[in-house]
Formats: sequence, structure tokens, C-alpha cells
Amino acid sequence: MAETDLRPSRDHRLIVHHDHRLGGTNCHVAVYAKTAAWISHHCRLRDGSRVPTVVDYLHTAQRHNGRVMLELKQAPNWTMTTFSRLATAIRRTGMVDRVVITSMSSKLLHAARAAIPELAYWGWISNGRTPSVRSVRRHHANLVLAQVQDLTRARVSALHAAGIPVIGAVYRHGRHVTRLRQWRRLYDLDADGFLTDHLRRALAWSHRFEARKGSVARAARRHPSIDPVVTHGDVEKLVLGPVDGSPPLL
Repeated sequence: MAETDLRPSRDHRLIVHHDHRLGGTNCHVAVYAKTAAWISHHCRLRDGSRVPTVVDYLHTAQRHNGRVMLELKQAPNWTMTTFSRLATAIRRTGMVDRVVITSMSSKLLHAARAAIPELAYWGWISNGRTPSVRSVRRHHANLVLAQVQDLTRARVSALHAAGIPVIGAVYRHGRHVTRLRQWRRLYDLDADGFLTDHLRRALAWSHRFEARKGSVARAARRHPSIDPVVTHGDVEKLVLGPVDGSPPLL
């Protein structure tokens, strides 16, 4: 499963980009300040390709039979038109059963659920806040993405008892040994998966650990439509789920 971020353009179309400004391109303007057509015409990534829209991203995922996690970033220009276009893109690409929507914002999650109620999972990104059953439900979610340090065995068990999957976040910063400890801790806590931008290293470690522990198999039985390893796919390198059998897309 590949995770990426969405931001609305000035004309309420969704651009795949993490930052509010178009860093990593030849443009240095805010996404919300320009139309999608302007961004497509003027802005290029380092490899010369266009900055993708959510439609581009979903078509690519659909061709490779991949699953995606889309984070709705807090930004200007989120309107009913924006959510309607997101719903249309997901439905027309046939990705309804392969998309998970996430956000830090309860308002964005609530609006997205109203626009696309048929999705199975809605994830709240706790971002340092305590991931409890009450807080997840208050944010209109039924899945939580939490930092490793915010998870305990009791919290994970309580979330599982309420039917809420738990994904831990392990990012690029920190030494390799630190990441290994964080991955190991998530398995020991019986989390349902982890989000990382070290895909190949995480997969190699995961498969070795799984042979001994069987943690992924347990998580898969609980939530078969969620992949145990989620890669943080930026706009320059989209990698889709070797975990679920689909080929890497580089």
C-alpha cells in the first residue's frame, strides 16, 4: 500500500504534494494559489515529469492493482466541489475497495465520509495525541495512524477490542538501529502495520521477523484489506505494495 498527500488547487482540484508550497519542483508557489492546469503546464518534478493530480495517481494505482492511502492535508480550498471530485475520481477508477482516506482533521474526515460513504476505512492521524477509542471515533475514523512512542500494549488492545486497526509511523529520521527497534516494538505491540519511507529495508526485515513471529498473519486475519507495510510515497517515486503481490512502480 502506498501513502501520499493531497492538497486542493485554486480551482478545487486535488494535487499530489506533501508541502503547501511546490517544493521539489521548478515552481515555488503555494498549491492553493494556482489552478491545476497552471501547475500541470508550468511545474515539473526533478525528473522532468508533471506534478500528478489525484486522478493520475489513482489511474497508476489501478493499472498496477495497488492499494493507496490518501492523506487529506489541512489547507485552503477544501469545498464540497473538492470532495465531490475526489469521490468521482475514486469511483471512476474502480478504487473504492482499495483506498483508505486519512487526515489529522476531523472536519476533513467528516466531509470525506459524507462524500464517499462506501469506503471501508477512514484513518485519523493522531500526530502526538493519545490514540484512544474515544478520540478515534470523535474524529469520524475507524482506523488510527500513531507515532510509535504514543502506543502501548493496553492502548493497542483497547483499539483492537473496538475493531479499530492500528498503524504505527516510522519515518526516515533517526539511525537505522532506531528504526529497527521501532519496527520491532510495533510487532511486539501487535499493531496491524507500519508506515515507513524505507520500503525495501522494511520489507526485508518484516519477512524475516514474520517467519519467527507470525504477527503479519494475525493482523491480516483481523483486517484483510489493510497491508502490514505502508510506504510513504512522495511525488517523485511511487512504490506500490510488494506486500500484496503487485509489482513495484518506480
